[in-house]
Amino acid sequence: MGLQSLIKIGGFKSYQIAVIVANQVMKVLLGRGLSLAANATLTRALSLFSGPVGWTIMTTWTALDLASPAYRVTIPAVLQIIILRLKHNTKN
Repeated sequence: MGLQSLIKIGGFKSYQIAVIVANQVMKVLLGRGLSLAANATLTRALSLFSGPVGWTIMTTWTALDLASPAYRVTIPAVLQIIILRLKHNTKN
């Protein structure tokens, strides 16, 4: 969740950089930049992303990632390895 914190810390400069980058990408792809309304929408979306809505989305996303099948196998396996290493280290 570092990006959200950087946006908050960066303040207005974060929004400026986002608009400049988005406009340059659109110029390369379409030959013209974003409209004023699109720039306003972009900054509004960025502010939502960096606020409580963004934190909720990221928390939900992280929870879903941790509940995925890969983590259901990986996390218990890592815990088992930790337990085995602790047992091995206490014997020596």
